[in-house]
Amino acid sequence: DEIGELAASFNAMVASLEQSQASLAQSNQELRKTKETLENIVQSSVDGIVATDPKGRITFANRSIQELFGEQGSPENSLWGKPMTQFYLGGYAEAKKIMDILKERGRLLNYETFIVRKERIIPILISASLLKDDRGEIVGTLGIIKDLTEKKKLEDDLRRAQEELSQQEKLAAVGRLAAGVAHEMNDPLTSILTFSTLLREETKEGDAQRESLDIIIKEATRARKIVSDLLSFSRQTKPVLSWIDLNETLNLSLLLLAKQGSLEDIDVQLELANELPLIRADSGQMQQVFTNILLNSIHGLKAQGNGERKAGDSLLKEKKIFIQTQFLEFPPESFSLPQDYSGPLIRVTIQDNGVGIPRENISRVFDPFFTTKPTGEGTGLGLYIVSGILKNYGANYRLESAEGKGTTFIIDFPLSRKEYFAHGI
Repeated sequence: DEIGELAASFNAMVASLEQSQASLAQSNQELRKTKETLENIVQSSVDGIVATDPKGRITFANRSIQELFGEQGSPENSLWGKPMTQFYLGGYAEAKKIMDILKERGRLLNYETFIVRKERIIPILISASLLKDDRGEIVGTLGIIKDLTEKKKLEDDLRRAQEELSQQEKLAAVGRLAAGVAHEMNDPLTSILTFSTLLREETKEGDAQRESLDIIIKEATRARKIVSDLLSFSRQTKPVLSWIDLNETLNLSLLLLAKQGSLEDIDVQLELANELPLIRADSGQMQQVFTNILLNSIHGLKAQGNGERKAGDSLLKEKKIFIQTQFLEFPPESFSLPQDYSGPLIRVTIQDNGVGIPRENISRVFDPFFTTKPTGEGTGLGLYIVSGILKNYGANYRLESAEGKGTTFIIDFPLSRKEYFAHGI
């Protein structure tokens, strides 16, 4: 019957529609899952992914881009609509350059540039391509951005390490040469000093030759000091460790300099801590450290001359050296020590009101053979040797100076807890 056939046909159509609807619902669900998976992949990418319209305005940015551009914690669409030009260090000119390359080549690979975030310049690597519709019209761009900050830091660290290694190799070669020269010079100098001193003792006062002998002795002594510096530079002497008082070592260095007449017309002010904990070190090396630093202060004071100064000027006619020792139970926040160190320390400060050091020379004062003294008055090894000794003891040091304002040398000697408690602190 016709009605029965029509009903059957209708039922079949309904069943087909229901099946199609179920199939469509399943397809939508699968499509939604695929979309969520893709979004999760894009958002989880460690590299920044950004899309723009043809005018360079952001239409999409993943989380990495938001973090890179300083929008971390903001809504996901907080960057949308903002022009990329505002992030490039080069501004519009850089954005135009990138777009010109894209239009010419269709894509951009591994292009290095810079963005600015919160007044901080960040190196980035961009790879990008054009987005086109079915008709081939440009509808925007898609870019992947990598933050190169860590990569650049590692490259800088590697370059510095290579430079230091190269410098150490050069210094080792120079050290071997210096050692050979010093050893060859030592014996003749000893003979010259010995015999010239004997001749001087036998020469009467007022004799014209006595003045010449004084010059020979003075210059031979200076040459022996140069030889001594060269030997200290060339060899790594194993320290003889003992418990020493840094106050006593400082006083001994001052006494020796005073005996040599180096402290003449200089007012030395001492502020030494009472019952300073002992440190385990080589007393000879510590004396060498303090003597070299004091000699540099003396040179700075002598170089300022005797001219009068204004009352407000730090460089007064009176030459001064201030020496202070302190026991600090906790490292000061302003001074960097190893991350695993939080114990007590001894701070030694040596300050003068001499001519100071020009800014361009401060970073070079610890370099071997660098000196601003007149020819013949220094080898440029004093502070280099100081630096090497202090590094061996794990001591932290810094130099503060300004031209015309004097110089301050600060050394922090870390104390282990064992040393700290062993001396009743």
